[in-house]
Amino acid sequence: MTRRAHHHRIVLLSTSFRMPGRRLLFTRARLYPDRIELTGWHPGEAYEAVIPLDRVQSIDWREGPDGSNVVFYQDGSAPMALRLSSPALWRELLEERLYWTPRDRPPVPPRLRDMPMDELVAYVASMS
Repeated sequence: MTRRAHHHRIVLLSTSFRMPGRRLLFTRARLYPDRIELTGWHPGEAYEAVIPLDRVQSIDWREGPDGSNVVFYQDGSAPMALRLSSPALWRELLEERLYWTPRDRPPVPPRLRDMPMDELVAYVASMS
């Protein structure tokens, strides 16, 4: 896969991950405002994948029998199962980013989607 130029280069979250059924080393899952990038190494080759957030239809956060703790369902693609480090943090940021609000929290203001990047970065930084 060749890297495409992306508008957003600010990483909101970065952790390691595992992929059930595939042995990868030095993995990194990076959340950007518009996508998730997955990188790692398999002996003899690099691994790269992109999950565009605008194509995500749903996310399943249950523990799977294969050791995964999240499954991404996308338009026109096979489901992608992963085991993310810090899944609670990923869930919180993705629910806010994608406006999937759990019942026990107030909704995220709609203005965040159209917020300029510098203001969005300041908002995310203030959450920690």
